Amino acid sequence: MSHIIVKDIHKSYKRNQVLNGLSFDCKNEIVFLAGKNGAGKTTFIRLALGLDKEDKGSIIFDGDKNLGVVFDTPGLYKNLTCTENINIFCTGYLDDKPYMDKILKTLRIDSSLLKKRVGKCSFGQQHRIGVAISLIRKPVYLFLDEPTIGLDPESWEMVRECILINKEKQNGCVIITGQDYFEMGNLADKILVLDEGQAKFYESVPSFINKFKQRIKLITDKEIVFDSELGKYIEKKEMVGNEYHYYFEKRDQILDLIHNSKIKILHLSTEHIDLKDAFLRSIDIK
Repeated sequence: MSHIIVKDIHKSYKRNQVLNGLSFDCKNEIVFLAGKNGAGKTTFIRLALGLDKEDKGSIIFDGDKNLGVVFDTPGLYKNLTCTENINIFCTGYLDDKPYMDKILKTLRIDSSLLKKRVGKCSFGQQHRIGVAISLIRKPVYLFLDEPTIGLDPESWEMVRECILINKEKQNGCVIITGQDYFEMGNLADKILVLDEGQAKFYESVPSFINKFKQRIKLITDKEIVFDSELGKYIEKKEMVGNEYHYYFEKRDQILDLIHNSKIKILHLSTEHIDLKDAFLRSIDIK
């Protein structure tokens, strides 16, 4: 069983407090680490990998501390072939040829690509080689920082399949960041929302999405004066250009508003809540 225990992590750079008491634990799960730019996602990964040192707190790996990482930019030797890079980075892990061949085949890394110098490879090809190197090493704990960058949908599907193959084989933990919320939602077991250096939400993806009900979006050309009874149902109000945007919990409240007010409706719709919508609403909560 793989288990990461994160306790009260603090990390600052000069006067910039990035992590401020981050705590969570992960057991044999894929966790999507979400947050605004600068929220501390990459900082946490660097701390977990030992590339940086926390100011306070601890990150504990229970059992075999076999780590793997895929950064958004592959750190490969450009003047060497793909095979030579694999041989260098995977020294000691090349004996299980059936497993290595399975990873290479799933990622569609064939003999012609293996013979190619990395500097002559496309970014997507380099990325797949980087993923292959990480997975051939059979990591129990796998960290992926923006792994979808530079990959077309077909290439990402290959990478996704290999992540799942490794997790099943190693019974491991996966921590992943990314901006493609659709793909992250389809892959991850849980989401951890980082906000102000702490875990604001940490739960299963379906449970997180279900926290945020569908809402009604109303756009008008002028501000509406609400009575106190109807006003309490407004979830959010904002001005975009010369338009007023209102978000309500229920359609009945919109119907009452239309009936009782002389307003020009520019737009009226029911918003479907997906993982990205839920995330954006979660960091907007005060």
